[in-house]
Amino acid sequence: MKTIALIVLLATSAAHAQSARELFEQANAATHEGRFADARDLYRESLALERNRGNAFNLAVALTLTGEFVEAEALFDALLEGTYDPLEPAQRRQVTQLREEAAGNVGTLVIQLPEVAGLEVRVDGQRQSGEVRLDPGEHIVTVTSPRHRPIEEELRVRRGERLEFQPTLQLRADLTMGRLIVEAPEGGHLSVAGVAEAIGRLELRLEAGSYDVSLSSGGRERSREVLVEAGATSRYEIALAPPRRIWLWVLGAAVLVGTLTTALVLTRTEQRPRSDDVYGTISTLRF
Repeated sequence: MKTIALIVLLATSAAHAQSARELFEQANAATHEGRFADARDLYRESLALERNRGNAFNLAVALTLTGEFVEAEALFDALLEGTYDPLEPAQRRQVTQLREEAAGNVGTLVIQLPEVAGLEVRVDGQRQSGEVRLDPGEHIVTVTSPRHRPIEEELRVRRGERLEFQPTLQLRADLTMGRLIVEAPEGGHLSVAGVAEAIGRLELRLEAGSYDVSLSSGGRERSREVLVEAGATSRYEIALAPPRRIWLWVLGAAVLVGTLTTALVLTRTEQRPRSDDVYGTISTLRF
């Protein structure tokens, strides 16, 4: 049984060696024909079957021809370290020179971001930080964080270039924006200064802060400031107070001397806050 197993093992090794040799020769032919991507793939397959310096060196050269200098540099380093058999002095000099040429074509992306919990940067889908060595060409950089809006940028890195990446982080909309609902149950023209206007009702998503709301009806117009809170719905019901009349007494008779336009109703009625799945707590106020 041991003899049979040995024969099978030898036959398998011979088949692998033959297959690796055939792939190597096909890769050489592809290189001479200028089909560098095909040559790269064939050398890679050959190296997977037969890990020797010839396959490794030719694959590294093919990688430089396809512009994949980062991987080529790493492979040249492995050759210099003796990973694929020791090199002769002349071979070492050639590998060292090609390694330097490959390294000179590699670009560097310098990632500069603030220290934020949960912040993650990916370059071409791979998680990265600090300085990233990249092949020249187009690269996709994404930045994600639990509290910030996602960022996706396409960056072009040139040969040997050192490029800084320092995007501006912005909090997610639900952390900076709220919903403002303004209603005029008794009718009238509503407006939020510089934002929008409508008849009877306005519903807007706005950055958190203070806004001037105006109501006009029957020739009268008044405004007041309302507050929009982040991640919440701020709801206001607004009505104009009825005109206030002033009477003067003259010789025992009452005389109407004028009608004054008044501000928005200032009586406030607060209802119990209720929860909202999207905006959190909603407080309804009546002015």
